[in-house]
Amino acid sequence: MICTNKKLHDCFAENFPKIVFKKGPSLADKLISAQFMSNTRNTANNNDIVQILAELNAEHNDAVNSVHKCMTARCKCCTSLITGNKITCSIANTEYTISQTMSCDSTNVIYCTS
Repeated sequence: MICTNKKLHDCFAENFPKIVFKKGPSLADKLISAQFMSNTRNTANNNDIVQILAELNAEHNDAVNSVHKCMTARCKCCTSLITGNKITCSIANTEYTISQTMSCDSTNVIYCTS
């Protein structure tokens, strides 16, 4: 029809109109809002929350990366094992931080005795 009508052809020379259909609203569209609510007033509060979460994560990592007792019934190492996340070498007077979770049943470990 556009090709046969000169007026329509001049109007839509390069861009031919397309038939499109609009999707009607669904139940999900009615129940769920996809709008983002920006609250720029709370940036200071958000920074405080991020700081608190970072501190909690650091405490959790310190608790996870530590030496603990295996608590098996016949373990003879549990009685003399010192738990924690740091160890101090008395000869070199150096403190080392434990970087993994270890217990008295861990393998490939160098024991520091006094």
